[in-house]
Amino acid sequence: MEASPRSQPPHNIALLPPPTFLGHVIPFIELAKKLVFHHNCTITLIIPDDGSFMKPQKSLLQGLPVAINTVFLPPVSTDDLPENAGAELLLSVRLTRSFPALRDTFTSLKELGTSAAVDLFAIDAIDIAKQFGIPAYLFHVIASYELSLSVL
Repeated sequence: MEASPRSQPPHNIALLPPPTFLGHVIPFIELAKKLVFHHNCTITLIIPDDGSFMKPQKSLLQGLPVAINTVFLPPVSTDDLPENAGAELLLSVRLTRSFPALRDTFTSLKELGTSAAVDLFAIDAIDIAKQFGIPAYLFHVIASYELSLSVL
């Protein structure tokens, strides 16, 4: 006899937003809530530590449903970069240097029947997910203003 869909364990989805830009973190949190409430999924939010105190990010994560687990990757050093390095460069380097910790996280998630969705800034994480046989997708966050048609 085949098990009913309700008796099967929920599918786990790993979400990887960039830590620095709250405009990207918030849509990932909202996506996580939708997946939990409407599709009976469990979520693992993987947040790379950007070296700041991350107060805004951590305050957003308080009060989330119990089906949403947060994993903070350890901070990485960017001391070797120039002081005037732009935010995009810092983010890219931090994400790249977080890949060993991300691999460890994917190793533990592999057993949960996980898939992954990553931000455009973390697109290289798709290759890491594929190394573990984890299907991965791009979740592209865009402002609604950018979708509007401007009249010139």
